[in-house]
Amino acid sequence: MTIVETVQVRTPLAVAFHDLVSDAPITDGLLVSARRAGRGRFRPGRPTPSGAHVLSGLPFLRDVEVPVVAPGAIIEDNEDPSGPAYHVDVLVQDTMGRFLPTVIALRAPLDHVATAADALSACSSLAWSLPSDTPMFLMSAPTRALARTTAVVRASLRDKATDNEAGHAVVVVEASAGRAIGVADARGNVVVAFPYPLFAMPGTPGSVPAGTHGIPTRDQTWRVTVTVRWQPASLEFTAGLDVPFAHSVFCQHTASIVGDDGAPGVPAIDRTLRYGEDLTLTTDGVDPTRTSYLFVEQAP
Repeated sequence: MTIVETVQVRTPLAVAFHDLVSDAPITDGLLVSARRAGRGRFRPGRPTPSGAHVLSGLPFLRDVEVPVVAPGAIIEDNEDPSGPAYHVDVLVQDTMGRFLPTVIALRAPLDHVATAADALSACSSLAWSLPSDTPMFLMSAPTRALARTTAVVRASLRDKATDNEAGHAVVVVEASAGRAIGVADARGNVVVAFPYPLFAMPGTPGSVPAGTHGIPTRDQTWRVTVTVRWQPASLEFTAGLDVPFAHSVFCQHTASIVGDDGAPGVPAIDRTLRYGEDLTLTTDGVDPTRTSYLFVEQAP
């Protein structure tokens, strides 16, 4: 038998996304599209049953996706793709309203499903370290429905100097169980959701009276520390979209929080989280028309 022609099709770029609240892959409801950085229209990707999205059919990656090979030959997966690398804008939208729209900057082709480290590689000052295999995550929208068994911290962030909405700020909540993050939408509204820390037990083991369970669930409280990273001048956008690149969002520097209107801004504030109740962060001592806001001072 004579092989006249060999056609090989490769995947030039694939992405998958993780839900930090449920600690599970996001397998439904996402629209993922891509284009060459800053130009042209976004072309939709193809979702797979596992939740990965294959970004194929991009004209500038045609030679990578369908390489020219000799009859009977193939390019192995561990071989370097031919041709140059390209910068790609990837837009992620959630049709179910659970997650904020997200734009990530990637280089293609990639020989693996893109990770958070790939998507955030342009930022050298992340507030946390990322193992190389961490999936790219999406941030919860402030309107997302959350289980009552989930700890929830909310805020409506405003600029202390201008009263403008502190859009795209990052809120970091430190609790005994670890660190959780949330990102504000364009209007400055943010939710941070995470598992409750361990319940406190009074006294020593064996000292809880028979027939009781120690501190009642509704009385369980925890101290949390809150910081805000907001530096709007550092946010980067791609042409035609008002959603900043994810790496520029997480690369913002620490802002000052105005915990009390009569005091200067501070790098962090402490608040008390109570089981079964959302913790809403606000600035104390403001006039009645502004009591629902947490005021911040942007990082220089």
